[in-house]
Amino acid sequence: MSRRRTGRSADRVLLVLADLGLLAFTGWSAWRQIHTGSPILPTIAAALAVYLAGFAGARWLIGGRR
Repeated sequence: MSRRRTGRSADRVLLVLADLGLLAFTGWSAWRQIHTGSPILPTIAAALAVYLAGFAGARWLIGGRR
């Protein structure tokens, strides 16, 4: 039973790390675009779409194992 619980914990840790990495990349990309004068709205919209799709997919994968 502890092995199953550890698997779920590992999934959640990987999900959190992936979320933090995506948020850090989005922040860096937005900062870079602000300082170069590029339009930022398309980048934020694309990052939000990828983030939401990734989050929904990860929740589906974690929930689908039960």
